[in-house]
Amino acid sequence: MGELRAGRRMVKTSSEDRVVFPRDGITKGDVLHYYHQIAPYMVPHVRKRRLTMERFQPTIDARPVFQKDMPEHFPEWIPRVTVPKHGGTVTHVVCNNPETLVYVANQGCLTPHVGLQRIDKNEYPDQMIFDLDPAEDDFETVRSVAWQMRDLCAELGLIPFLKTTGSRGVFSRAARPQTAV
Repeated sequence: MGELRAGRRMVKTSSEDRVVFPRDGITKGDVLHYYHQIAPYMVPHVRKRRLTMERFQPTIDARPVFQKDMPEHFPEWIPRVTVPKHGGTVTHVVCNNPETLVYVANQGCLTPHVGLQRIDKNEYPDQMIFDLDPAEDDFETVRSVAWQMRDLCAELGLIPFLKTTGSRGVFSRAARPQTAV
């Protein structure tokens, strides 16, 4: 059992020597330190949005578990939001700070899936994502379509963002322009 200072807290860590990415020899400790280092850049993009955790135990080669509902053992200091779902409610983690990012990584969440709407506007998504994957090893077609989508989104008054994801694809994300209130 170890600890890592993240944000304003000492986050308890475990199994830091366990190899999480066997082909590359990357340990859980390496992953935790990575998320700690990127927190200043990542947290602004996930802040005030609910997370669905894609958890891998014990390695990246294990079948992932997708978890929306925040486990009861998560500490009280982790931000959360409860939203309606068919037949009840679900309580999601909200990653507003570096310590939460490190904590969920310590829980095996290597891929936090971020909601398309802010938690204060649950019924009003402000982002949409187009996942572009090549049918074959034809990344040039994906690249061309991504640029065309970018131009179309801009023409519609949306703010487009492109990013590579996974092993083969590109996300094209569009957001509504923010207006002053």
